Amino acid sequence: MSINDRFATLDLNDITVTAAQLNTAGGGAAGGAAGVATASKATVLDANKAIDEVNTAKLSIGASGSEAEVTATPAELNLIDGSIAGTAVASKAAVLDANKALDEINTAKLSIGATGSETEVTATGAELNLIDGSTAGTVVASKALVVDANKALDEVNTAKLSIGATGSEVEVTATPAEINRINDKSASVVTGGGSTLTITEVLHGDRIIVIGKTDGEIVILPAATGTGSKYTFIIGVAASSNANIIKVANATDVFDGSQAVGRDADAEGATGYVWGAETGDDTLTMSGTATGGKVGDRIEVIDYKAGFFSVIAHLNQSGGSEVTPFSATVA
Repeated sequence: MSINDRFATLDLNDITVTAAQLNTAGGGAAGGAAGVATASKATVLDANKAIDEVNTAKLSIGASGSEAEVTATPAELNLIDGSIAGTAVASKAAVLDANKALDEINTAKLSIGATGSETEVTATGAELNLIDGSTAGTVVASKALVVDANKALDEVNTAKLSIGATGSEVEVTATPAEINRINDKSASVVTGGGSTLTITEVLHGDRIIVIGKTDGEIVILPAATGTGSKYTFIIGVAASSNANIIKVANATDVFDGSQAVGRDADAEGATGYVWGAETGDDTLTMSGTATGGKVGDRIEVIDYKAGFFSVIAHLNQSGGSEVTPFSATVA
């Protein structure tokens, strides 16, 4: 038997489907709408080739004949649901953004490197945080030191400094004050001019000290300990009353063996004088006339041994009754 319509001829002898099978595709209230899965009915995709749900014991994806079975469990697949690219979401799969980045990761262990040759990061979170906030070339408090392109840092505060190749470093034992004294040429000349000037190795050692006051200035040397420091005094102002005086700070230090070379500044034709310090002398007095101490006179004092200074004085003396500038006044 056949059925003819305006489009085709249907030969019912060619139809092998059973009535029960045809009924599974039935529409209406008992049938399945396109895109909606209906129990015990054939599935019909909608216009977008979609179905609202499928329950299956096995899922394979791919071209016919080369399908790949999805072995992930529903629970594992559900980890993707709710994931946000670039944002770590609790209890969801991590999905990198377009820059292969995530906003944060919390992990008990981190390894970096190509697969099979990874290196574990053993630094703690606190140790890694020392890098955060570091600035190349600038020392930042409580942060890791990062040198700049010239391997330089702006400053380093340290209790100990050693210089040299690893394993053969030499410790710098000079104090900051000693290093600064060598480097700071702007302070190579120190000016006194008060009633009393107390000399220290840090402020005055190996420098020129300009002293003098019309009514006299008293200069007190540091204790002689054998530092090798030299103190060079220049008279800037001659005394017209009292005297400009250089003396030791204690009853132990002396000027033994020192010399003062005096030039007669009067028009008397004398060639000058050489004065030697006697045993126990500890004071150099420059009155501005008889014992010298005119503007430009120079006195060099060297701390060469514990308890001893060596003094060389170049003085201009005048008045007609020139005498030695050395004496012992410190008890």
